[in-house]
Amino acid sequence: MVIHTDRYGQVESVLKKYEVPFTLVYVGWHRWKMRFYRILSILHKKSRYTRLFLGDYRSCTLLYFGLQYVADGSDIVYLDDGNATIPLFEDKAQYLMTGIDAKVSDLISRRKHMELMKYFYSIYEGYHNNKYVIEYNSLSSLCRHSSNEAGNKAYIIGPKIALFCKRLGIEEKVFLETLERVINELKNKYQKVTVTYIPHGKDTTELAKDFCFKKDIEYNKLSEPVELFLLNEMRPMAVFGFGSSALYNIKKMFPCSDVYNVRFGSVKNEKKAIEKETVIEYYRRNGIIQVDYNI
Repeated sequence: MVIHTDRYGQVESVLKKYEVPFTLVYVGWHRWKMRFYRILSILHKKSRYTRLFLGDYRSCTLLYFGLQYVADGSDIVYLDDGNATIPLFEDKAQYLMTGIDAKVSDLISRRKHMELMKYFYSIYEGYHNNKYVIEYNSLSSLCRHSSNEAGNKAYIIGPKIALFCKRLGIEEKVFLETLERVINELKNKYQKVTVTYIPHGKDTTELAKDFCFKKDIEYNKLSEPVELFLLNEMRPMAVFGFGSSALYNIKKMFPCSDVYNVRFGSVKNEKKAIEKETVIEYYRRNGIIQVDYNI
């Protein structure tokens, strides 16, 4: 059973590629429905489902909705929601349940004989936090099928531009200026390279598309995760991104490719800035090249 979200199209492409049978269900995201799911999740249930996988440990709605479909005593396994798992494992995460959600979660765990925030299946290795049971996901299927033959392509993985600029407190034109610097650097360092800009799956602006058209850069909005897209391509010469979780995955898939994480400006929120720096340092330790631009 798969819960429909705004990223369902990409999830569906993965399930179909690996021939995983599934049933699709829809969640109402209104606040009153969340209260309804919260009540239902407390009730004792007998169900054929004995394991609940959640892709976002911060989403109370997904937790409450999913608990309606699993039997008492079931395991709840958390998957990585991008690189947000890194600060969690390092005890630097900002978004943890508080208030009524923390109280309800505690009630659920005792009433339904479940352990919340305990089991994780994560691609991020090297962590041994006593709070969690962490099973390492080596991405063996992706790594096994990725190409070792180098091509002449480089990729820029874009962020959700509006949100990205809001967090940094910058105008969107500043992002475009930095994007231009990245493109120029790519072309100078990697001769005769073809550059493709891949927007974030949730980016709804036309800024980058218009910019790429003016600069004669390929713009490719994918209907599948970038990792699956690259499986069908030759090994990229270089990949640039702006804190994207895909950078780590791509480095695992293509260890000989140059992968760059671009940083410019600073996050206003102090706790969010700590999370960001935690991710940057982990990336650096795992072979991703840090690029800092002044604005």
